[in-house]
Amino acid sequence: MTEKRRPSRQPDRIWPAGEYTLLEDAYTTEEGVTYAKGETFALRQREATRLGNAEVIASPGGMEAVRARVETGRGSMRDEYLYRMWELAGEWED
Repeated sequence: MTEKRRPSRQPDRIWPAGEYTLLEDAYTTEEGVTYAKGETFALRQREATRLGNAEVIASPGGMEAVRARVETGRGSMRDEYLYRMWELAGEWED
């Protein structure tokens, strides 16, 4: 897993326990379960906070989560629709 670095002026935020979608290629949880990009899984607060602040996970309903699911073929019809609309709106341009 590659950790992305945020500018140091942004403080770490606490991410609550819950379900998140993986944005990286793969991740193995503390319990030893491996997930692939675009999969949604439950995390405890400590692990969610670490991964969230490293920008490795996103809320399942967020833009980046939708993008990860569509790009890996895990997206629903709704995900595909949203992805195409955001693509047309230029949201994916860097």
